Amino acid sequence: MEAIIGPIIEALKCTGLPLCKYVRYYRKLYGNMKILKKRLGELNSRKEDVELRLSTECNMGKLPKVEVNNWLQNTERINEEVEDIERQVNKVKYFSRAHLGKLVDEKIKEVKEHHQNGAFESLVIDAPLTTGVVLPTTTLEGETTAKQNMNEIWELLMGDEVMKIGVCGMGGIGKTTIITHINNKLLKETNKFEKVIWVTVSQPLDLMKLQDQIAVALKEDLFRDEDKRIRAGKLWNMLEGRKIVLLLDDMWQAFILEEVGILNLQKIVDAN
Repeated sequence: MEAIIGPIIEALKCTGLPLCKYVRYYRKLYGNMKILKKRLGELNSRKEDVELRLSTECNMGKLPKVEVNNWLQNTERINEEVEDIERQVNKVKYFSRAHLGKLVDEKIKEVKEHHQNGAFESLVIDAPLTTGVVLPTTTLEGETTAKQNMNEIWELLMGDEVMKIGVCGMGGIGKTTIITHINNKLLKETNKFEKVIWVTVSQPLDLMKLQDQIAVALKEDLFRDEDKRIRAGKLWNMLEGRKIVLLLDDMWQAFILEEVGILNLQKIVDAN
């Protein structure tokens, strides 16, 4: 008995723990380690949910909150610390068992609290508002006809009578170049419009994809499983009363505006 009591007394001197706590930590080390692993599994499940939601919402033009990023970073830290504790427990020595038991007990409380802190109502904030994206393009210098066409389109855009402009012609004659210059000029030289949206339509025509591209540019979202008329109505509401230019590049097929929900745009320019 003396051989057992002696080491215990020495351990108590080292740790400064009250006897009852020392015994609890000593006896419950492995049981508490199982509890810690269970709590960590629950925390990591919440982490996966947060990351999935965050990925979805950031794809819609949102930005993650600083507190959410910090929570995810701390979750990674806690995982690393628990792994280190588990390694120590697996090779624990007699004199360090109570100390590890105390460490495991404290980590259980930390993991539980951190799990509760991850119950975010909102993960993201709106990104800074932007009018549109300036696009790389070739120069129109010396191309008299192209420059004349661009100037004509610009005058129509600046006026109030024409709401839809079609830039037609065979492939390769420079339609995309012209409307790219229009896009950049709108962004650099005027604040007449709230937003300039560029969409490449291409083939085959996918109206749902077109709706999604416009919604993303507006930092909004449309659900794929909704009825197409409901999606069109929602898009119409997003655009209601706003001064927006929609540039549709690489159009090969006409479509009914009502089916998309873009009837009330300020201006539409399409290249086909």
